[in-house]
Amino acid sequence: MVTSTATAQRAKSGSREKVLVAATELFCERGFAQASMDEILKVAHVTKSNFYYHFPSKEALGMEVLKRLQEEMKNDVWPRTLQDPSKSPLQRIESFVHCIVENLERTDCRSGCPFANLAVELSDGWPKFRETLAAFFKETVHQIADCVRDAQHAGEIPAQLDANMTAQLFFTQLEGAVILAKTYKDISPIHQSFEAIRKLLQR
Repeated sequence: MVTSTATAQRAKSGSREKVLVAATELFCERGFAQASMDEILKVAHVTKSNFYYHFPSKEALGMEVLKRLQEEMKNDVWPRTLQDPSKSPLQRIESFVHCIVENLERTDCRSGCPFANLAVELSDGWPKFRETLAAFFKETVHQIADCVRDAQHAGEIPAQLDANMTAQLFFTQLEGAVILAKTYKDISPIHQSFEAIRKLLQR
């Protein structure tokens, strides 16, 4: 579904930006394979010649979409969640979870996690996608681990926990809960998962 904001953004943009906005929407909602080139061009209102002027292939477009999604996380989502100094460490983690929940609610649980979706679809066929996604997942776990260490220093969770292993457990649990939420069309698995992890951490 094309939002009015995205439509307005395309109307003000050049061909390259229109394609990126349309492809990001379609890849997140339907997946890379299911979003055809014809559909991307139709939503973007761009001709095929214009597309190939900016992108040599659909795979190249996919990499640009992946980079855009990562930049959004690093420049927008992380600063107001995992890196927000105005929140306590556990509040930062909780706000990250809430951000994911809001995105799922906005799309009626259709989109899931775009990074996990692309990883499942593209990791085996395109090594560059896999390498880029793997690096981003590790960086996300590192951000969460920093929050865990800060929570330990603040006395919010036990100091004897391994911060990196705890962050990996949390991230793995969260990704699994997102898959369940997308499958059930219900965000409750995410809330239940986070509450279970928080209780375990605070013992």
